[in-house]
Amino acid sequence: MTSAYMFDQGTPPRPAAALLLMDAGRGGAVLLGRRNEQIAFMGGHHVFPGGRVDADDARVPVRGADPETARFLAAAVRECFEEAGILLVSGPAPDAAAQRGARAGLLAERIFFSEFWRGAAAGLTRRTMSRRAGG
Repeated sequence: MTSAYMFDQGTPPRPAAALLLMDAGRGGAVLLGRRNEQIAFMGGHHVFPGGRVDADDARVPVRGADPETARFLAAAVRECFEEAGILLVSGPAPDAAAQRGARAGLLAERIFFSEFWRGAAAGLTRRTMSRRAGG
């Protein structure tokens, strides 16, 4: 299957990150979202949570990762939180009310993800992004 957006030479690619979330306990079910059909890029397609890397993503501390890798990992976690409401952390997560407020602020562009992350004292490591459930 081909689409015009795949071959648009006039638009330079932007740094982006995505997550593949799999529930091994449910036969390997994978989380996909469906993009709004009105969106120019991949409108109506089913996609993994993800999106562009923002400048603020470099301000999210990621233990065990070099700065370039860290910003991509932070972007993937941020996009998953914004799009699906799923926050991946190492250690205790902020309570549900704090997560709802932060997600609303992010979507309304009232706060930066790094502000929420530091305020919540959430942890993110390279291992967070590659571990298996329960392990």
